[in-house]
Amino acid sequence: MKNYGNPPGSRNKFPERPNEGRDFLREWQRRRLKLPFDEPVPGPSNVTALCYCFGTEAWIESHIPFFVSPLREVWRCCGMLKTVFVSNIKSDALVALQSQHPRWIEIKITDTLIPEPSPDDIHSMSLDMNAHLSEHFNTDYVLVFQDDGFPVRPGLERFLGKYDFYGSPLRSINPIQFVKGHITGAWNSNGGFSLRSRKCCLLANRLFQENFAGTPYRQSWCEDIFYTSYLPRHFKEYRRNVRIAPFTAARHFSFEGFNRNNDIRGRKDVCPFGFHSARGFAYLYRNRILPEHMIFPDLRI
Repeated sequence: MKNYGNPPGSRNKFPERPNEGRDFLREWQRRRLKLPFDEPVPGPSNVTALCYCFGTEAWIESHIPFFVSPLREVWRCCGMLKTVFVSNIKSDALVALQSQHPRWIEIKITDTLIPEPSPDDIHSMSLDMNAHLSEHFNTDYVLVFQDDGFPVRPGLERFLGKYDFYGSPLRSINPIQFVKGHITGAWNSNGGFSLRSRKCCLLANRLFQENFAGTPYRQSWCEDIFYTSYLPRHFKEYRRNVRIAPFTAARHFSFEGFNRNNDIRGRKDVCPFGFHSARGFAYLYRNRILPEHMIFPDLRI
């Protein structure tokens, strides 16, 4: 696979920022891992779950619990799904995890991923998703999850079939973006926990390889911006064939953070299917929007 212009020495998607809620999410994950886990019944056969887990052997070894935890939540909420871990190495930790669930887990190795990620080091992941995501699965849909983005309740089936991309509306959405989204179909949506159709991924990957191979990295290459904003605004073929879930539908799929159009405090009837970002999880937990069985009475934030 080709490396598409990742800039040396400038790998972070965003400037340094506080990891709001990350320690809390990690503690919650440690507690959930102590609970018994039995494989549930199979989930929809037309959906593959997929997670990027890449780094040095030591990094993956130390962080593997925080990938096992969201994987179990995916399976608890969706049933057993074929799951692909995309990595730069076939680490002992990933192989051990695969050996526990050989029927369900596959490890795919790509040389496009930077081997020493930091928590925000996702440039190479974005480039791989823009150019090669469709090569990592062969089902009708892919459910992308991460160590800080996964489902919190059942309900995957209701999101299949209507839109080609579901992701949390960005926290920073403003009234102008809201109106533009309705006009252009370009809804800036978060990709860390997202549901995408194979049609969407195939078209996005082809357009990226045909038009941007070897070009210098830019902000619009951030994978979720590329899929949900750049492509629908600049490519008529994509705009005509791919439907991005609008704000009103996407907010039921995932939650990234509170904004004035998305006040869900204390409303259990609008608990999203999942979330992305430690900050978003802390918000759902603090306001008791999560299902009760996910709340630890002695764990507070």
